[in-house]
Amino acid sequence: MPCCTYLNSREATAPVADAELQKLLEQVRAATGRDYRLEEKRYLYTTGLLWWRKQRERVGYYLYIGVNEVEFQIANFYRGEGETTLPGAWDCTAISAYFYGVLTGKAAA
Repeated sequence: MPCCTYLNSREATAPVADAELQKLLEQVRAATGRDYRLEEKRYLYTTGLLWWRKQRERVGYYLYIGVNEVEFQIANFYRGEGETTLPGAWDCTAISAYFYGVLTGKAAA
């Protein structure tokens, strides 16, 4: 069952830090004519015990696919382990693979 959300014209429109991913996003928008949006989230977490604790950062992306002007489907990809990503976010490799699939499908059509 798809998960949908409502976004206004200013939400999830900031460019992402990964230049290659941003370029792919623009190519997919141009090829399909649909409103795709990426939202970048940064998560801080600690690893290690006691004296060796280190704070690390994880970057995740939420992909929104426009259904109509205000309604967006949240892309929720399948992992091989049977887990889904909600409420977590995807890394840039999964989003890039999806975008390459969309571009390949449009080129073949």
